[in-house]
Amino acid sequence: MTRYDYKHNRPSNSAHLPGQGGLLGSLSVTGITNLLAGLLVGVLAALYFAWQVMPLQIVDNQPRSLAPAFREDFVLLVAETFAIEQDVERARTRLASLAGASGPAVVAQQTEKMMVTGAGSSDVKFMAQLAAALGVATPAMQNYLP
Repeated sequence: MTRYDYKHNRPSNSAHLPGQGGLLGSLSVTGITNLLAGLLVGVLAALYFAWQVMPLQIVDNQPRSLAPAFREDFVLLVAETFAIEQDVERARTRLASLAGASGPAVVAQQTEKMMVTGAGSSDVKFMAQLAAALGVATPAMQNYLP
């Protein structure tokens, strides 16, 4: 399609009229300055909002407030940590933060559940070792103990 150059009263054969070419051809120095100033003001406003108006609040949740599925993961992590550290008292402390005095019973119950549902043998082995160390191992767990 042929464009008409009204400035010179003739058809224009060029793809772009003078002053309208390319990506930055139609932007002036003032326009670019205004764009950069706007971006700077926006970034500064966002930082002020994020740091002063609504800063991130870190909440230290206790394990007893976990959902049931995450409680099972927590007990498994305690068992895996016990397999590395071999510290029964630290394992008891960690379990007490989850279930209070019934921590060893929770370990035995979850180990039995994992054996029935066919969980990974290494996970069941870790759980059985922790249950044995806590004194709540059952005869079914003997297959997973060394």
